[in-house]
Amino acid sequence: MASGGSAWGSRSGFILASVGFAVGLGNIWRFPYVTGENGGSAFVLIYLLCAFGIGVPILMAEFLLGRRAQRSPPFAIAAVAQESGLSVRWSWVGNLTILTAFGILMSYAVVAGWVLYYFYLALTGEMLASSATQAQLTFGELLADPLMLVFWGAVALLSAALIIAAGVQQGIERAVKILMPMLFGLLLLLMVFNVFTGGMPQALDYLFTPDFSKVDGSTFLAALAQAFFSIGVAMAGMMMFGAYLPKTISIAQSAVIIVAAMFWFLNHTRTGKSMRAYSDNENLALLPGINPDRVVMITWILVAALATIAGTLYGLDKSFKPFVYMQLLLPIFASAIVGGVGNPVGAIAGGYVIAFSELILTFAYKKIVLYLGPETLELDSLVQILGTDYKIAVSFIILVIVLIIKPTGLFSGKTI
Repeated sequence: MASGGSAWGSRSGFILASVGFAVGLGNIWRFPYVTGENGGSAFVLIYLLCAFGIGVPILMAEFLLGRRAQRSPPFAIAAVAQESGLSVRWSWVGNLTILTAFGILMSYAVVAGWVLYYFYLALTGEMLASSATQAQLTFGELLADPLMLVFWGAVALLSAALIIAAGVQQGIERAVKILMPMLFGLLLLLMVFNVFTGGMPQALDYLFTPDFSKVDGSTFLAALAQAFFSIGVAMAGMMMFGAYLPKTISIAQSAVIIVAAMFWFLNHTRTGKSMRAYSDNENLALLPGINPDRVVMITWILVAALATIAGTLYGLDKSFKPFVYMQLLLPIFASAIVGGVGNPVGAIAGGYVIAFSELILTFAYKKIVLYLGPETLELDSLVQILGTDYKIAVSFIILVIVLIIKPTGLFSGKTI
């Protein structure tokens, strides 16, 4: 179990470690040739859809599972499953992810051994004047020497073990703050080198010229696999990183930041104003040249992102349970109607009205009554106006009252 003293020391360390875990051969070596073989930018489009539609939700789920349970993957999944009333046998999913990571580690240990071997040759000067033929012979000699492969692979594993043994802050976080900037610097130098050695336009044409004739079922599988490689999910690593995240996130602060950002976006950006115009009057919005398909697409993307963030924050504050969304749909709908449809400020005000109404009517006043009453006072009940099972009824009654008295809501939104 992760303890408070072994949590991440800074947000930058956590981000760099997560990026370091995700960025590897799958991004640097595999992505370019897979992209070129599967239709260029046509593949990139499918890859991005897989990454944001499937990869990112899984990534957030891994972070949340680890952060909530503060344990290793098998125990984290078992704890959350038990909390949700499910079988602890779900821990086998965590065991499978660890087995997957172990299998990948075996191959990466060999590759890391190659890198350390070539690093050694570079330090000793043996690679400075070598030609392509000589470099190929050197690599062939390395592959033909099993003792050398085992030695350098062991050095790579020992180096990783020493970093991990030093702890999260003193080991992993300190290492990634040195190694990740070095990696980014090397990639930048390689990019500059390729620009001046020629062939850059041909490389870009190979990578990003769309060729939809190459897109078939295997392209979608390759894009999904690349998304998993790129983000680093389904290997338990992100769940482990999440286990060392401190439970100090402010739900209220996060909500205020998100609402403020959305308010600014809707009122001060061209896209936000287009969305509001299209919402007010679809026909008039077409006159200044607003693209309705683009507006609808952006709206769906924002709705999906906000729903994901809302579910994440709710899970961090409450719990993760199956079908929990069924308990939230009516209060969310009621908040929008009560405040005024189409009015961002009204949605916020409606949310406060619904939330505080539910709280006041279902709150257990027992401790308050005992504190204010005489010392001899004894109570057998929780002293509630309504039980917590009636929270959803409170939202429904407020919604009905507002629709009867003021259908446009508190802030005079649109009628529906």
